Amino acid sequence: MRGTDDLFGCSLPDLLEGATLNQGVFGTNFACELITDLTHLVSLTEVTPMKTHLFAFLAAGLIGTAWAAPLKDNIAQRDKENLQGQWKSVITEGYGKDEPGEELKTIYLTFKGDQLFAKYGMKTAEATYKLILTEAGTNQIDFTVTKGPEAVVGKTLQGIYLLEGDTLRIMYRDPGLPRPDTFMEEDKPGVYMIFLKKEML
Repeated sequence: MRGTDDLFGCSLPDLLEGATLNQGVFGTNFACELITDLTHLVSLTEVTPMKTHLFAFLAAGLIGTAWAAPLKDNIAQRDKENLQGQWKSVITEGYGKDEPGEELKTIYLTFKGDQLFAKYGMKTAEATYKLILTEAGTNQIDFTVTKGPEAVVGKTLQGIYLLEGDTLRIMYRDPGLPRPDTFMEEDKPGVYMIFLKKEML
């Protein structure tokens, strides 16, 4: 009869030992302790098919939860790497609604490391940015302006983004306003949307 330690072909604590879960919701040690306790609990009685399935279900849930945070971190890192370089706006909405300015018709964004450099007309601005992946809904991006218009320097603009290959869509709101939930909010006051295409230099 196979013991519960052998349900996955190896010891379950050993299964997690090699995984990099330091940033997981539970962490390796906590997940291993829980699985060890489950193994001991099941081993006290005869292993039946129902118990085997239940144990596997619980263990898989613990492993999946522990891997969730690192997985999101990996995706965020991938997006960050793909953002690097210069992007040129194709469509802009929300800028100069009362008096459209020529300088805002074309916006260049350059991502370099954790920094963002913007150029519009003869003006420039700089910011740091942070990507925030969500379990449900649109991925988020925050900009903290370090150089540029005095009214926004030192403030954070909350936005959402959609990165697909060499196209990037960003929607954000004025400082102090809540983050847009979807890309369907372009008509709301204080909401700005940029659709950009990556330039191959």
